[in-house]
Amino acid sequence: MCTCHADIEKRLSIRAAEKFSEGTEHAVKLDGYGLAIVDNDVIEIGVMPMNVTFKTTLKNGTVKDKKIKQSMMFTYCPFCAEKYIAYEVKLS
Repeated sequence: MCTCHADIEKRLSIRAAEKFSEGTEHAVKLDGYGLAIVDNDVIEIGVMPMNVTFKTTLKNGTVKDKKIKQSMMFTYCPFCAEKYIAYEVKLS
């Protein structure tokens, strides 16, 4: 598994310290990462939140907007393209 997440956070923290030199104890945390269990191993994996919206017809015939919040897990690292997980998700 790649170390892009930790490496980039470290580099961005150094950059923040240079840019905002008046402060101390600079730290940058990349959002959009979660934990997943793959083959009995816990791995850190990139996750992107997404909003799904669509119109649906209710039983009484009225049309209503529907909104669902979900997250999409990456199968590859968005920085180095190393494969995160051994299987591909297939959408039908």
